[in-house]
Amino acid sequence: MRKNPEIPRDFFGGGAEEALDTPQSPRRRGPAADEGKVQVTIYLSEPAALELEKMRYALMLEYGIKATKSAIAQYAIEAAAKDIEGLARGVGRR
Repeated sequence: MRKNPEIPRDFFGGGAEEALDTPQSPRRRGPAADEGKVQVTIYLSEPAALELEKMRYALMLEYGIKATKSAIAQYAIEAAAKDIEGLARGVGRR
């Protein structure tokens, strides 16, 4: 078996090169593939992860807002960036 089998030109509805170079191939569809977004992995303590879930449910139940963890993290980072001194105090205590 060859390492790079030839893909028929019409398999992807066009040239194989065009299909493989598209910004959203079938494997990358969905929220993670949104333009302008970058995937970042963070690690939280169990209590912090629980608080994140509580915030998601509170937003949904009390305000009718269906927020993702990413949206909450985005807001928190933007808020922390506006108060870098407060962030320094909070992170410095840990």
